[in-house]
Amino acid sequence: MLSLLATFAVAYAIPQTVSPLNNSTNPPPFNNQRAPVSGTVSTYLNLIQHPPQAISTTSGPGTSFSASIVADPTIIFNLDNSPFPQNEETVAVNPATNTIVGGYNDFRGILALLFPTVPAGFTGFSISNDGGTTVRTDGDLPKVTLPLTNSPTLSGGDPAVDSSNTGAFYFSNLYDNFSTSKFAGCPKRAPCESAILVFPSVSSSSLSSCLGTGCWGSPKIVVDTTFTGTPSSGIFNDKDWIVVDRTSHASGLYVTYTAFNLGNSQSTINMVRCTYDLTLCSSPSIISGPDLSTQGSFVAVRPDGSIAIVYVSYDTLPLRIRGIQCSPGTAVTFTCGAPTTIASITNEVFSLVNDDFRVPTLPQVAVDYSSAHPGRVIVVWQECNTQGVAGSTFVILTCPQPFVRAAYNDATSMAGPWTTVNVTSNGFFPAVAIDPSKGTVNVAYYSTTNDPWAHRLDLFVSQYLSGAFPGTPTVTRITTASDEPDADPLLHGGFLGDYIQATASSGTIYLGYTANYAQKGTPPSYGQDNYLTTVPD
Repeated sequence: MLSLLATFAVAYAIPQTVSPLNNSTNPPPFNNQRAPVSGTVSTYLNLIQHPPQAISTTSGPGTSFSASIVADPTIIFNLDNSPFPQNEETVAVNPATNTIVGGYNDFRGILALLFPTVPAGFTGFSISNDGGTTVRTDGDLPKVTLPLTNSPTLSGGDPAVDSSNTGAFYFSNLYDNFSTSKFAGCPKRAPCESAILVFPSVSSSSLSSCLGTGCWGSPKIVVDTTFTGTPSSGIFNDKDWIVVDRTSHASGLYVTYTAFNLGNSQSTINMVRCTYDLTLCSSPSIISGPDLSTQGSFVAVRPDGSIAIVYVSYDTLPLRIRGIQCSPGTAVTFTCGAPTTIASITNEVFSLVNDDFRVPTLPQVAVDYSSAHPGRVIVVWQECNTQGVAGSTFVILTCPQPFVRAAYNDATSMAGPWTTVNVTSNGFFPAVAIDPSKGTVNVAYYSTTNDPWAHRLDLFVSQYLSGAFPGTPTVTRITTASDEPDADPLLHGGFLGDYIQATASSGTIYLGYTANYAQKGTPPSYGQDNYLTTVPD
């Protein structure tokens, strides 16, 4: 069956954002929204409305796939020998057991679209028992019957994973039944259901030997709504992120996400708080206050147990990086302050001049637990170094050179004051992690600085010793060969995911990212895979 899908003749384009005030290139039913809908959702809608046509170039269905990789200081963090891509990585670690869990968008879900009996989805995971030296098991999150429409639904991507002090992992992701009939799509069939699920891992001892979906317990539906495409109405949930409180306050776990209201074209940042055993969760609450066109929330826990959230507001130009601080109450309650502006983005990056994939601004946040700057909050994002390209006088349509900025705050409140600094003069998709045991600040990012055509990518990490941020970092090139992002036979460089992630613990930084180094398929081609690199910090 895999051999029938070895190569694809696919003709579709991933929509690129044109303007935050008139985002007409969001796919229906999101075309009236200012904030960009998830790239995963855009890609999925293209696939179900324009399914790929399989072309066999092998001798028969018994032909097997093989994988090879160029020399690179990393591992492919999956066991997939098919030509299907993976991207948009998240990673968490339990240093006590040397266990790493990674999540990613997994296009093995195409198999389930074409062959409904295949146990695959669009959210993949991988587990390593030895700190990232090898991959022990991988798989896709299972099909789940959503209750509002009684519809068996594939996992939908936008993964986020975090770990607890007890060795448990929690995995949040989207489940959207755009259709109950194959390839029909939500604009043609209603109502549709949009949910965010959290999967708890099995016990720490069982996690060391589990296989595939047997690594996860029963999921908790933390958000569940319905929506229609024609006419547009209801709520669609997007871009979830999860954090587990590992402080002495032990307040449980938190999920933030974007709620797109298709009836009034607004989008808000919402949050849910759950107990560790997931038996009790709060109702979703809007926390983005007066901001009505928002996207891309990331969340972290501060040493005092308060919750720090960052996101982008598309309400006005220039766009704004916004911050909120929330405090847990009794049971699963919480209260939040008003959003405050961390920074304004004069030159937004939506796409790059010499690459086809979208590059949305999704600020990431990390908190310092070290004695050097206890409670310091660091936020990273990307901007463009020029104003107005391709005929636009207001926003960047294509950016010739993006750079990474950061803001930090030593105050007890997310209200600041904030100090902004430049991290690197050439970079995008930044991810930030602070080692709680050492205080090392690690900022990972892609850059085209090694390519004179500003097209091929490398992954870098800038590392600042405890207390040294924002001084002079040690910069390490992670990839030994520049990556060709257009090599994937399915995505053709049109989508690289919307983010990567880094996490740090006990003197090691763990980098989860996308690259096209592995040859898979017959004839072999270089396709997207999720990679894991560990670097001392």
